[in-house]
Amino acid sequence: MRLVKHAGNSALDFVENTRLGSAAFRLALEYNPRFSEPYNNLAIIAIRRGDYEDAERLLRHTLRLNPDWEKPWNNRAIEYAKRGDHPRAVEAFTRSLTIQPEQTDAYGYRALSRLRSALPSLPATRPK
Repeated sequence: MRLVKHAGNSALDFVENTRLGSAAFRLALEYNPRFSEPYNNLAIIAIRRGDYEDAERLLRHTLRLNPDWEKPWNNRAIEYAKRGDHPRAVEAFTRSLTIQPEQTDAYGYRALSRLRSALPSLPATRPK
C-alpha cells in the first residue's frame, strides 16, 4: 500500500484507528478531492466496520479516479468476498493481478474465492 505521511503517521496507522483515520482521510479529500488514496482508505475502514454499501460507493469512486491502481481492485474483491459474491471477487482479484502481477496474496485470495464459488459450503475465513 502506498503510504501517505500525515503528522508523522502512515495511512496504515490511520486505518487501524478508524475514528482518527476517517477524520484524516476526509481532511485530505477537502484539500484534494481528486486524490484516490483517501477514498480507498476510507473504503478499508468501511469494510472493517461491515458497512459494505459505503465501501462499495467509495471503491467505485476510487476506481473512477484511478482505474489502473491495483489496491482498490483488491479491496473491491475483499468487499465482494465478505458479501459472499465470490465470482465477482474472482473477477476483481483477476483485474488487480492484471495490473500488478507480483501480488502473491491476491493469487491466494483469488484461489480461495474460486473454491468458495465452486463449494459454497466451505467455511468462511477472513481475508485481510
